[in-house]
Amino acid sequence: GELREAAGMAPLDDPDSVADATASAAALMLVGHLPHLSRLASLLLVGTPEPEIVRFRMGGAVALERSEDGWRLAWFVTPDLLGGAGP
Repeated sequence: GELREAAGMAPLDDPDSVADATASAAALMLVGHLPHLSRLASLLLVGTPEPEIVRFRMGGAVALERSEDGWRLAWFVTPDLLGGAGP
């Protein structure tokens, strides 16, 4: 796949622009910072960036899947599951 820097992924950016961009992607990996990723996950899962639905930890990973009804959480891995100490 193609690797590129995307606008709207800074920690305090509004997640709406990135959520809109996911609509046309067949498969997409986003790498970013908090609180943006947490707010984006909430927006995709429940339609609003607040409250925090997924509690991200540094070094963790979350997979969301798109279905006919919207997005759902596929899996969530924390740093300690990967053998890291994590904060």
